[in-house]
Amino acid sequence: MKKLLSLGLALAALLLTPACDDAADAPDTADTADTSAPPDAADTADSLDALDTAGVPDTRGTDSEPELDVADTEPGEDTAPDAAVDAADVADVDDDGAADVADVDDASDGDDAADTGIPVALEPVVPAADGFTPVLVGRGVTVYRKDYAGGAPDWVTAVDLRVARVESVVGAWVGPPESSIEQRPVIAHWDDAVARGPALGARPRVLVNGAFFSPTVQPTFVTHGLQVAGEPVSYGYGLSEYPDHNAVVAWSNDTHAAAVLPWSVLAFEDYPEVVGAFAGDVPRPDNGDYVGRTFAAARDLDDDGVADALLFFVSSSANVAGATEVLTAFGGGATAMLSGGGSSAFVLDGVEEVSPKRRMPHVMAVYEPDPTGCAAACPAHATCDPAAGRCVCGEGWTGASCGTCDGCDPAEVVVDDADPGFSTFGSGYWWSVADHDDFETNALGGGMHYTLGDPAGTQVYTGRWVTPARLTGTYRVAVHLAAPDAFDPLPPAGNYQDAWVACDAVRYVILSDDAPAGALVTLDHHQRGWVDLADVTMGDRRGDVRVDDHAADGCAVQLDAIRWTRLPD
Repeated sequence: MKKLLSLGLALAALLLTPACDDAADAPDTADTADTSAPPDAADTADSLDALDTAGVPDTRGTDSEPELDVADTEPGEDTAPDAAVDAADVADVDDDGAADVADVDDASDGDDAADTGIPVALEPVVPAADGFTPVLVGRGVTVYRKDYAGGAPDWVTAVDLRVARVESVVGAWVGPPESSIEQRPVIAHWDDAVARGPALGARPRVLVNGAFFSPTVQPTFVTHGLQVAGEPVSYGYGLSEYPDHNAVVAWSNDTHAAAVLPWSVLAFEDYPEVVGAFAGDVPRPDNGDYVGRTFAAARDLDDDGVADALLFFVSSSANVAGATEVLTAFGGGATAMLSGGGSSAFVLDGVEEVSPKRRMPHVMAVYEPDPTGCAAACPAHATCDPAAGRCVCGEGWTGASCGTCDGCDPAEVVVDDADPGFSTFGSGYWWSVADHDDFETNALGGGMHYTLGDPAGTQVYTGRWVTPARLTGTYRVAVHLAAPDAFDPLPPAGNYQDAWVACDAVRYVILSDDAPAGALVTLDHHQRGWVDLADVTMGDRRGDVRVDDHAADGCAVQLDAIRWTRLPD
């Protein structure tokens, strides 16, 4: 049987091998000139393959080593290489003496998705498309591979969000409105994903590249937007490049829903995880080139009208039509392009099967529930109890998602500019001011930050305060202001002034359930002490307030402290 399968794969590979010429992938000189922050739309990372040499054929090296059966992990199993998962391996992966396919009793052996009633049988998430073979069959995660004679393989990953999960992994970021994000090697992102595993009760199996970005600056900016765990990182700087062909890949691990949609702010409100992208039909001039490609689509597994699976296609040499055709064959709907050149990345169990040609700010990690611990990732107010094989709500928290609590949220939270929850963003100066012998700031904690107003908004300096704990309920948000004349008379430039003049109107943005994308509040800084900004509704989310420098020219914008005070129900 295995010989027949191998022969069939070889014939399919010979019949379906595409052309593999990178000659058309010439460097785009526009992508090497602009080092401003944020960059212009031409600086999209995959509008250019700066590291590809024009005219050099794509080296699709064949991996001649046979794949070991990834399910052969039990003592006494066969060790011979084979391309398919053995039936015996599917039957009992945890050596508890019972077939995992039939074990849906919510017992503590971790063989089923906790309290979902969905069996976690080790069988492919979706049937393999023509020419593809499952090489990893996990709990809610399947990886398919298609080989080509003389070329590198194509990869498809299917993720059943009812069982497995997809997490964004992001480099250190500061902002918004347009956050700058640290670019890191792909293997560093993998290590980060592995480190998160225990807290999720899961382990990463796959990593794929995420949002488009500018390769010309470090830290960088994403092109089409990014939201992580309900927190907007960016709405994207390059939406004008192909304005009618922007899309988002959006999903929720909690509700097990996924979608590929046209870009809109509503997607950022409806889904906690959002990755901006080009729509699959974007009319880019390199669509026919065989270069690195990463595409995504969603699929409805149970035909209830809501997609509950994500599909990822990754290849080091494919064109747009081929990538779309593959995802359609796997049952995917509308497609989104996540890479069209040197940023395509695919890591399988820590091995870079498709290596990117640059560092990147964001990737997506696919997690399989850990059968040795919790069978599903735990929500925010729960922890994994390996002995029970399930998530356990923290003290005082109740409900299916451990989201209801009486008195758990802090009555008051203050984040000062000296606390870890405070950050600044911008390419110019944020001056830090502290008390000294002949000068008092009148600021909370004896120090504060400030910058000068810029009505044109050319610098876009931004300060941000984020609470360490999640908040639930109605909170009154207030800002602490020093006296109007409490500014350092000796700025870094050394020019002496008795005092800077406080701004008449300063813009604050408050994120809450009432305004997920932020509500704008304007405040006069000619005040002192705690000044109320607004009352907001918080539904198990971190307090998040930002301020920018869009104020009168040369006046002082103060950044001291923000306070959240819980109001009676």
